[in-house]
Amino acid sequence: MITTGNDEVGISHLKDLLHSSFKMKDLGKLTYFLGLEVSYGKEGIRLSQQKYAEDLVRLANLIDRKKVHTLVEANTKYKKEKGKLSRYQTLYRRLVLSQFITEPYKMHYTALLGVIRYIKCTVNRSLLFPSSSSLDMVGYADANWAGCPNSRRSTTGWCMMLGSCMISWKCKKQSQKSKSSTEAEYRSMFAACSEIIWLRRLLSELGIEMK
Repeated sequence: MITTGNDEVGISHLKDLLHSSFKMKDLGKLTYFLGLEVSYGKEGIRLSQQKYAEDLVRLANLIDRKKVHTLVEANTKYKKEKGKLSRYQTLYRRLVLSQFITEPYKMHYTALLGVIRYIKCTVNRSLLFPSSSSLDMVGYADANWAGCPNSRRSTTGWCMMLGSCMISWKCKKQSQKSKSSTEAEYRSMFAACSEIIWLRRLLSELGIEMK
């Protein structure tokens, strides 16, 4: 569990209350949580998932030195196929959760290996949250109309920036079909606005008032 806030006395009281009710240990300053590694420096806070990424590469058993510098091929749409299923179905399910998890075909497994190779090449990269960054929030939203070749549902995508730092992002297939690209864009904007409202409330609770 992570406890955060700008009230040191309140945090101390909360920890005392939890200690009186549960058997737990205070690990001090946050350095590792659910696969996320946190480090601190003069430039700011840095987040990485190096150990988690290395575990994925090890699980995939990629021993070749082939490098991939882009996450996925541009303009490629993956769909359900008819034909021969991948012989690595179990490994596929252990590596990823996707819409093709019940029937992964060869092209799906090949695409997954490309993603793992990309992770292998970028295992040392991290996200930096500069201490000098401003606290102005900017959001971007977009939609891919009828992008899924099977269901014809659109995809919502958005990202939220706090100053120069990306603090929230999402890419998800919409729950309903849109009759036009305009409808798909409105659904995407609605999802992004909901996230903005939630982030503003969260930052307000942390003592950060947005303009």
